[in-house]
Amino acid sequence: MLDTPFGADGHRLHIIAEFETEYGKQERLHAIHPWVNDAQYSANRTSPVVLPHELLQRHTGAVRVVDECAWEQDIALSRVDISALATALLLECWLATDDTGLRDVALILGVETVGSVELLRFLVDEGRLADDDAVDVLEYLTSLPDLPASFQYDCGRHFPGFGC
Repeated sequence: MLDTPFGADGHRLHIIAEFETEYGKQERLHAIHPWVNDAQYSANRTSPVVLPHELLQRHTGAVRVVDECAWEQDIALSRVDISALATALLLECWLATDDTGLRDVALILGVETVGSVELLRFLVDEGRLADDDAVDVLEYLTSLPDLPASFQYDCGRHFPGFGC
């Protein structure tokens, strides 16, 4: 589903190139999400978001802004989180994340965020994801050891029949 337009505004989901590097280094992520390297998913990530040249030149400054904001708020963000937020800031687009700290910094910087449950609801409503597939994802999310903090609330709000 990455880089495939959907919705009236032609939304697209992208990842940033730093994700691949970070995932490759983090054994904890491999243990929690072993499916990420399955062929169908890794092939889907071969086209990360590409910033236009003029924005690429400003990315370092945007990274610094995000990093300073996080530091001022005493919020620890990974390099990947900082780069993702800097990219969203430059592209003036929303950021899909469940990380509470990242969402807090994004709010301060005026970047709209969407959590995974809300994104699932949007994809179902847009006809990009079947209800059964969304339920499969929700069941998977409930099995994770690091369930997003707002999962119960978001799930009950966006999928009231699921039984969150």
